[in-house]
Amino acid sequence: MGTIWNKLMTICLVIEIIGNHLRVPTICFAHNITAFFVFGDSLVEVGNNNYINTLAKPVFPNEEELGFKDYAPPFLAPNTNGDMILKGVNYASSGSGILQSSGLIFGGRICMDKQVDYFAKTRQDIISRIGAPAAQALLRNSLYFVMIGSNDIIFGEYSLALDFNHYVDGVVSKFKSQLTTLYNLDARKIVVLSSLKVGFMPFEIDIHFCAQDCVSSLNKLAKLYSSKLKSLLEDLTKNLSGSTFVYADYYAVTEDLINNYRSYGFEKANHACCELIGRHGGLFPCLPVCRICPDRTKYVFWDPFHLTESANLILAKQLLDGGLEYVSPFFIKSLRKQSKTHLSFLLFLFFSPQMGTIRNKLIIICSILSHILAKHIGLAYNISAFFVFGDSLVDGGNNYYIDTLAKPEYPNGIDFPKGIPSGRYTNSRTIADIVEEEIGFIDYAPPFLAPNTTGDMILKGVNYASSGAGILQATGAFFGERINMDKQVDYFAKTREDIISRIGATAAQALLRNSLYFLGIGANDILFGELRSVLGTNDYVDEIISNFKSQLTRLYNLDARKIAVLNAPKVGLIPFERDVHLCGQACVSLLNRMAMLYNSKLKNLLEDLTENLPGSTFAYIDYYALTEDIINNYRSYGFENDDHACCEVIGAHGGLIPCISSSRVCPDRSKYIFWDPFHPTDSAVVIGAKYALDGGLEYVSPINIRQLANS
Repeated sequence: MGTIWNKLMTICLVIEIIGNHLRVPTICFAHNITAFFVFGDSLVEVGNNNYINTLAKPVFPNEEELGFKDYAPPFLAPNTNGDMILKGVNYASSGSGILQSSGLIFGGRICMDKQVDYFAKTRQDIISRIGAPAAQALLRNSLYFVMIGSNDIIFGEYSLALDFNHYVDGVVSKFKSQLTTLYNLDARKIVVLSSLKVGFMPFEIDIHFCAQDCVSSLNKLAKLYSSKLKSLLEDLTKNLSGSTFVYADYYAVTEDLINNYRSYGFEKANHACCELIGRHGGLFPCLPVCRICPDRTKYVFWDPFHLTESANLILAKQLLDGGLEYVSPFFIKSLRKQSKTHLSFLLFLFFSPQMGTIRNKLIIICSILSHILAKHIGLAYNISAFFVFGDSLVDGGNNYYIDTLAKPEYPNGIDFPKGIPSGRYTNSRTIADIVEEEIGFIDYAPPFLAPNTTGDMILKGVNYASSGAGILQATGAFFGERINMDKQVDYFAKTREDIISRIGATAAQALLRNSLYFLGIGANDILFGELRSVLGTNDYVDEIISNFKSQLTRLYNLDARKIAVLNAPKVGLIPFERDVHLCGQACVSLLNRMAMLYNSKLKNLLEDLTENLPGSTFAYIDYYALTEDIINNYRSYGFENDDHACCEVIGAHGGLIPCISSSRVCPDRSKYIFWDPFHPTDSAVVIGAKYALDGGLEYVSPINIRQLANS
């Protein structure tokens, strides 16, 4: 069995398999955190205030910026129950504070005392689901993120006869009691953010007419609180056995961001992007009647009180990876690192009658193993790199570097999380991006043609996809240049040679055979196939399949082994086809029949390749069935529009012109399935990716992508 680490990894794999059979929420190969619990105010709230009587209830256009999907769900949401709570819950409430009196002006809010009470209820629910020993193991291995106190500072200014020191002592004393209660409820890894530099907010600048120097009294109060908070957390870590309270200096981080905003790529440091009135847009919260800045990436503040996503990304990076100037005793990611545990202790746990049922033992042992293995496994999954091939459904920017009409311009990428569009034909991410995130990669595979796609970067993967491309070389000729599938495989061969030259042939083979290959191509061959009347449909599809077989076999000969292939979507349902054929709900039956024929032959091809190419797995992703299901049941998925482009110029369905700078963009992309005449929105892509990653045989075969990644 080799070294002790190999033994532990083998045992953990066995436990994972047994756990899946017993429906145990196994956690062996996740990050070294079992769940994520959030406490705080509006800076981290995700919807609790929608269920209470309060003025502090965010309305559109806030939802557009707060696209929470798979994060810790709000405690008060009716569907926050069942196994969902085993991954974490969010208790935060806008307007709330450490003190019960903070935020009284808003009416209802969930103060910190109440949030801790709610967590105690969740804890009892977890115990009732998996038993006390397993619940304790889960809770002690969870991360607790606490971001509260800013409202106590802001409302502290209005306390009459205020003695700063006495007031702050009261806040910190109350907080000590609340954090100690969390500890007594099995919280051990707790991150607490200090107050931000509240005097810099557009609201405070406008109401005090203070211009750039801000509100010194508020900032002094915030600094005093932050200083006492840091001392409190150090004392708690010292005196509460087995605990770690991480102090995150949100004051210093926001101060640095605002003082150096231009160096971070911002143009506005103290003006609200979503504004109504006030010199800095700070006198009214973000409402449906507000004006919204066209480019949120250039603003530090979203509204009078809160930061934009672009600012939050920078701050989160500092808190996750920053040095002692921002976080102490260490940065947040270090909470995942734990000391070694002996195999004999794990075996003792498994055979000890005091540890309860086999189910509970598995959860506890798996939790301990995840501590040990987290720093010995390079990624969360058994994948060394991620390579992408395809068309505009997965293009990551290659077409910026060729002479083509298929070159996405703004507003494409308007919501892209990394801050720039990066050549994607969607409002945010492609399905390849989401799959890559889910299997543990931090950065997306860079486009092959980008000048900086060199060096060690290529060891984590490359994106060769090109908008307008197809399996056949003739497909997409209308657009001018495009990188067809043959050329994409040629480019991969070049990458392979570069990898060999960097790390040697043996290591390169191991890396490439342990990589995931994601292919999203074929839809353009179907779309343009409608115009090819020379061949019959069957002969034309056979030609596509024959070419694709050759290309996939080449990939195999270049050391690709784990290959996920999307079939053709139900192309007749896209807004473009609806408009050019004036087909209404019936769509384009010829195109859909051709897509179904292609998909049937593709599935057979992938099964044959898996059977005949030793060591390979070709996973078939039924994108046709996925898109059909989402469109047929769009309301149950939370959409309001199933056939109209969000980014439109003309056409009954906005399908006659691609998304360009003069297009109209729908205000709430989360309600649309289609972003433009051809491509889905991020919200639709997330659903499709979820099925591809975790779906059953009705959508993926022989295994889903997550299983392929771990195979």
